[in-house]
Amino acid sequence: LKGHTGSVQSVAFSPNGAFLASGSDDDSIWLWNVQSQTARGSPLIGHTATVTLVAFSPNGALLASSSANEAIQIWDVQSKLAIGDPLRVHHDGVCSVTVSPDGTLLASLSTDETIQLWDVQSWTYGDDQLRNPGAWVQSVAFSPRGTIIASGSYDGNVVLWDVQSQTAKGRPLSGHNDAVFSVAFSPDGTMLASGSRDFTVQLWDIDSQTAKGYPLRGHQGAVFSVAFSPDVAILASGSTDKTIKLWDAKSQIAKGSPLRGHSDSVGSVAFSPDGAVLASSSRDKTVKLWN
Repeated sequence: LKGHTGSVQSVAFSPNGAFLASGSDDDSIWLWNVQSQTARGSPLIGHTATVTLVAFSPNGALLASSSANEAIQIWDVQSKLAIGDPLRVHHDGVCSVTVSPDGTLLASLSTDETIQLWDVQSWTYGDDQLRNPGAWVQSVAFSPRGTIIASGSYDGNVVLWDVQSQTAKGRPLSGHNDAVFSVAFSPDGTMLASGSRDFTVQLWDIDSQTAKGYPLRGHQGAVFSVAFSPDVAILASGSTDKTIKLWDAKSQIAKGSPLRGHSDSVGSVAFSPDGAVLASSSRDKTVKLWN
């Protein structure tokens, strides 16, 4: 899918699987029709810096986007118009946004080392921030039930946060030797996957907060993105080595050969809600759909 004039940082499927959103360092967001593989009209324009991440609300009516210049924008998917002014609270670039499964909270994380929770109804934020002092937080994800937030940091650790108390749950999950760029919960909530600059993917057991087996090795570059298939059978990982690897989530063994097609780093991977399609975005300015 071609349209962006810069590196495509993030892709996300709408909850019904009909649309795909992509955000880029050309400051724009495109909406794509998955079936026809064509753009839904002109791009969403409003950001004045790199769009770092895009995320749909659970009902698919809203799209949230984060930007490298501290701004978070909420969009009406149907009209493709921005809703209100950009949300600002962070003092540095916003790396990531994600919406809770029940659609009531939005979490944003920034290079100012904080995670902020927003009330989706009022688009206001509380006084409390999840702070990980000294650790530049790079990625964030809600658990399927919305009770836990996972964050991955530049110090190589993954922290699990209790959403209600907004405090860390136990010790950080330690195992990576370098920055954690991506975290993703399994749809059944039992596992977390993390992708790192140390070229590996690690699976974690949520209940025991311990590593499940050894790190998954095979990439020849940093792992920028991880995603579980809806049935939890497959884990996908995208890397600076320009490839996407598919792993059997149970046996933790690679499934077949890597998916090759991008001519530059793969920044984001996402499964469609029915698990039939995998989307990937790249520094080569394209989005690809895989069967």
